[in-house]
Amino acid sequence: MVDKLNLARTPTPIERLPKLSALASKFAEVEIAVKRDDLTHVIATGNKIRKLELHFAAAKKRGARVVFTCGATQSNHARATAVLSRQLGLECVLFLRDEGTSRQLTGNLLLDALFGADIRFITPEQFERIDIVFAEAAEVFKKRDGISPFFIAEGGSDDIGGMGYALAYEEIAGQVPYPFDSIVVANGSGGTQAGLILGKTVFEHENTKIVGFNVCKTAPEMAAKTKKVALSTIQRHRLPISFMPADIHIIDGYVTPGYAKASPQLYNFIVQACRADGILLDPVYTGKALYGLIQELTASRQRAEYFGKKILFVHTGGFPSIFAHENEIEKALHG
Repeated sequence: MVDKLNLARTPTPIERLPKLSALASKFAEVEIAVKRDDLTHVIATGNKIRKLELHFAAAKKRGARVVFTCGATQSNHARATAVLSRQLGLECVLFLRDEGTSRQLTGNLLLDALFGADIRFITPEQFERIDIVFAEAAEVFKKRDGISPFFIAEGGSDDIGGMGYALAYEEIAGQVPYPFDSIVVANGSGGTQAGLILGKTVFEHENTKIVGFNVCKTAPEMAAKTKKVALSTIQRHRLPISFMPADIHIIDGYVTPGYAKASPQLYNFIVQACRADGILLDPVYTGKALYGLIQELTASRQRAEYFGKKILFVHTGGFPSIFAHENEIEKALHG
């Protein structure tokens, strides 16, 4: 029995993407469906809430009054944590990585502020030693409350949050009468893909590939992170399963020009997806992953066969960050 709060609006629907499927059927007919996890919540929407259901259950059980977490300036995870903290009556402190980008209150950052999060910008060097930053900042709250804040890892991707998408896989399996040939997801911190790998192992869907498109760092780095989250989740929850490193499929090449940055081609694709199948993508996660999938499917017959014919794309949300890219989107609209 997993301790979790019921915060997400689930089950989220699975819908077909007929026009994008037709676009991708260059070498063989494929059917792309989308798992609408952008509909898990009105404001805390996206994949993060499935992990946070478990984190907040653990925080409540411990009696915590404050939660700490971290992320980029426009972090979807930070925004979801801020929103849910307020709804659950907890204080929220966000440690956001300052990389010289705008601190203008827009997109996720605006929502962080609206929901009363204590926003603290830290340097990339401090971010690399976030455990020390957390521990030092926690002393003030520990003296005040008599209990330390509850720490949530970046993206909620750790041994607690890893169960979120193992449970989501069970939801997916109950919605379709067949296993997908591949399930595709953006990978930014490893937790979502790790959970899906565990879920497909539980259901013995051996022929289903869980394919991630890394949106930061490199594929080997994200594979190592995904493996770490999966193993720690198995250990924490004493799951009677195992997996092979070969089960971790990550496709590189779509991070350019960098994390939370996008190319003109990607902005154009975001506009195209909206007008083709009415699906809104963000330029940080879902846009790069679905764009990468379409590019792979239309690159060669061999690369298309890698994914199979029935493909599920997990839409992990993130729409507020699009408002931090207004100028680029406007250029795509008029380009």
